[in-house]
Amino acid sequence: MGILIEDTPVSDRHNMAYAGSTVITGRGCGAVTATGSRTEVGMIARAVTETESAKPPLLIRMEDFSQKIGIAVVAASGVMSAVALSQGIAPVEVFFLAIALVVSAIPEGLPVAVTVALSIASTRMAKRNVIVRRLSAVESLGSCTTIATDKTGTLTVNQQTARRVVLPPGDLFEVSGEGYLPVGQIKQMDEGSPPDAEEMERLRRLALAATICNEGTLFQEGETWTHHGDAIDIAFLALASKLGIDPERVRNEVQVIAEVPFESERMYAAVYYQADKSGPIKIAVKGAMEAVLPYCTKMNSLEGVVPIDPDSLNRELNSLMENGYCALVVAEGLVSEGINEAFDLKSIKPELTFLGIVAFIDPLRPDVKEAVQTCKKAGIDVIMITGDHPKTAFAIASELGIAYSQEEMITGRQMEELGEHELPACIDALDKARVFARVTPVQKMQIVDALVRKGHFVAVTGNGVNDAPPALRRANIGVAMGSGTDVAKDTSSMIITDDTFSSIVAGVEEGRIAYDNIRKVTYLLVSTGLAEVVFHTCTFCGPLNTTNRSTASLA
Repeated sequence: MGILIEDTPVSDRHNMAYAGSTVITGRGCGAVTATGSRTEVGMIARAVTETESAKPPLLIRMEDFSQKIGIAVVAASGVMSAVALSQGIAPVEVFFLAIALVVSAIPEGLPVAVTVALSIASTRMAKRNVIVRRLSAVESLGSCTTIATDKTGTLTVNQQTARRVVLPPGDLFEVSGEGYLPVGQIKQMDEGSPPDAEEMERLRRLALAATICNEGTLFQEGETWTHHGDAIDIAFLALASKLGIDPERVRNEVQVIAEVPFESERMYAAVYYQADKSGPIKIAVKGAMEAVLPYCTKMNSLEGVVPIDPDSLNRELNSLMENGYCALVVAEGLVSEGINEAFDLKSIKPELTFLGIVAFIDPLRPDVKEAVQTCKKAGIDVIMITGDHPKTAFAIASELGIAYSQEEMITGRQMEELGEHELPACIDALDKARVFARVTPVQKMQIVDALVRKGHFVAVTGNGVNDAPPALRRANIGVAMGSGTDVAKDTSSMIITDDTFSSIVAGVEEGRIAYDNIRKVTYLLVSTGLAEVVFHTCTFCGPLNTTNRSTASLA
């Protein structure tokens, strides 16, 4: 793959294999470049242990309140003692007077009341899919001013979905439906009408080739759909089902002769098959445009099979990529010569017919857009921190209303150019951004640290061992996803069982109710303490006789 420059981001180091990775198949050799705490996982572990957690807002407020109430009580006690001594009251009696004043003024019932309010709120949160691991996190979530969320699985459904299909030379179709469920329709992008008979035949031809060249499974068990295999393969099968194709029936009707599994080096997958035993050997291919297009000499257009126009196809591909889609192409052809042990396209060199481009995207959760707007109305900023490609990240953020211009996005490489994250200029730049793409785990922690230093109460979501724990630990409140790793859950303050962003918003609502209840209890206890201070002051410093003073002190 070649030697990369030293400051290449972790997500772009394609020639590296990291500690803790699982190898499914293949052979290879490599050179060990780091061990122990110097590996990426080791650096994350060190960041977790060395990072100091930010104090919860409730603890900050309670410490500040305790300090102020303590100073006020001591000051009031001192003033009243001085007045009492000046009136000739005995020092011993003044001493007991001061002790009585301090005891009566301090709201000793506040810790119990706060605990009860938080316990009730945590029970209400659990009914809304928010499990609290630390009681102080209940109020903390309600007090947060910024939610730093990841993209995959929180804002999106974490299931690749075929959303666009381009048939040569540029006929665009829109695919409806979410996730892997084979429920949805295919319509012309411009007119919004269903495809005609010729277009449907071309779409089905593309879907048949993608179904044959496929290692995934998608089938129905009772009322639920079960899937296994690569996300893109499953998405292709869902697309075929939407076109009325039964993947299992198609596979049973063809005889597979040889398969070329997808590898990142070759960037395509291929299957050699026969529709019947006496028929010719055919090939179905799917993969990246740059890997498949060189072998395509024709394309399947409305006029039939015509010479390929690579320029128009590349323009369509670039347009899809700019909108944040992951695009793959599908082709098929005949194998004129007998195949040998070398099944790859370089050895066979078939003349393929380009069938089309399928654009995939991890779709947004249906309730996320409304939840983001609810946060904004409640005065909470929402920012996205992800390791995905900047174009994909900005496309999702702009659709949700998190960001509106490219100036609001910063990449991991741009963060490195800003210098030390503790510098005021860097903190100001990070505070203004709303989308962070291609960031490393350490950079995610630096972003959270900058926001905390700016005075924000930050809630951070995460689910993986590779990026979540440092930021979760540094934030005022760490929110782990229920489907996330145990490391993320152990580091977090609360867990979202259904992985949805709207559940975080529900937790904020319950947290604000808890905060309001705590504030009411605090006002009640402070007002009663103040009443006792006024009563003791009037009793001992007013024109009362000694007997009344002694009786009041005993009271």
